[in-house]
Amino acid sequence: MEKQETKLSLLVIAPWGLDLGFRLGGTQVKNVSGEGSLNSEIEWIFKKKEVGILAIPEPMKDWINKSNIKIIDQSMFPVIVYYRLPEDIELVPESEEEVADIVQRAIGFRLKIKLK
Repeated sequence: MEKQETKLSLLVIAPWGLDLGFRLGGTQVKNVSGEGSLNSEIEWIFKKKEVGILAIPEPMKDWINKSNIKIIDQSMFPVIVYYRLPEDIELVPESEEEVADIVQRAIGFRLKIKLK
């Protein structure tokens, strides 16, 4: 019986609004809005074992919790690559992102929302 080769994919983690270029290039993208969603995605990625390279925005590096850092340090795959965001981009907390999600579902457009 022949051993089937598993093809590992590239996955890019991106904040909302910064994923279009990756998507146009044909890259699989997961949008995250905060620490909780980033760490959930990382846990899912390591369970599925289908991703060979995981690209994460450099500012989100500090959002990775200790248990995920330990898993990343002990694993060969996926290879983690940190990329830089344009300098004028600011990541927003989860609560602001949730409001933006609701507005997008309601009107079909994504707006940048700042809560005070």
